[in-house]
Amino acid sequence: MDAARERLALAAVLVLTAAAAYEAVAAFELLSIGTLPGEAPTGEWLVEWSAFVASLVGIGTSVANVRASHMRPGIPSMLLAPAAGAYVVARLYTFDPYYAPALRRASDGGVIPVWWVIVLAGASLVAAILVRARPKMGSVLTCVVLVACTVTAALEHAGH
Repeated sequence: MDAARERLALAAVLVLTAAAAYEAVAAFELLSIGTLPGEAPTGEWLVEWSAFVASLVGIGTSVANVRASHMRPGIPSMLLAPAAGAYVVARLYTFDPYYAPALRRASDGGVIPVWWVIVLAGASLVAAILVRARPKMGSVLTCVVLVACTVTAALEHAGH
């Protein structure tokens, strides 16, 4: 069961890392938004939904880690929160398709303030350290950070 839980955590980390990379590529203007308002870069909806599902899987594995009294979470569980944090940071600097073809980033006066994303990024690193040092506490914090990152990512392009 522990190995299966770590495989699920690894899958979630890989998907969140790929989503963060996609958002970073978009933020560096290597993917273009459309010429009409609302046109996002190709595949954005798939990336968003994949990251959402991966976050739910990560939340589930973190809850399972809290409930498991005998196991020490592995590296994949440790990387869950930082992967989600990286996704949220990269997404904050992508362009909001609502304003297409103008290049207005989600960080340019959006609903989510930059300071909040910095707090989440810091909390994600603390969670990673705690997963190794204090597994239950780290797993609880990982779960909280994943929930906060999921909600934040969903709201980053909101508030037009």
